[in-house]
Amino acid sequence: TRVTVRGLQGAAQHNGKSGEVHESNDATGRYTVQLDDGEVLRIKPENLLQSCSAELTGMERKPELNGREGRVTGWDASGGRYHVSLDGQVVSLKPDNLILPPGARATVIGLVSQPRWNGSTCKVVSFDRERRRYTVQMKDESTHLALKLEASASDSSQAHPYRLPDSMGLLWDARRRPCLEVRAQRGALSSR
Repeated sequence: TRVTVRGLQGAAQHNGKSGEVHESNDATGRYTVQLDDGEVLRIKPENLLQSCSAELTGMERKPELNGREGRVTGWDASGGRYHVSLDGQVVSLKPDNLILPPGARATVIGLVSQPRWNGSTCKVVSFDRERRRYTVQMKDESTHLALKLEASASDSSQAHPYRLPDSMGLLWDARRRPCLEVRAQRGALSSR
């Protein structure tokens, strides 16, 4: 799995570097990542941005971009937007302008209707375009949740009052509150 290092304090010189996840150590909760320059680091999941493809959606100003595929390359916490590479250019997109692929791993956050799932790991199973909802499979593999994609206009224009996503995307519950962040999870990233 391709990742970018971010948010390191003690080894900040590695922030922004890319590499491949080679293994996960459950005992330490860290991934072994080989950087493109050959250096090998053991990094916590919250310090990795998983690079994944995502479909653009809900683009009102540039509707010709809807349905196009881009690659998540970064996160701007201050603006609450992802940096997505699209045809050699990098665009800045709100989390609700991306549809994540099946198999993406996630953490449920801020879910009001079933708060017991908050903090739990899940996997994106599918996306229902008509209902604009993801179906996600929880870690126990027997529970599936339907989570809404879109945010209200007021939510999307400001930084979200919840923990910001570390990598791929942010989903919303029926009350327009963030309920899912997709990020590197201990044991969820696999090597190719």
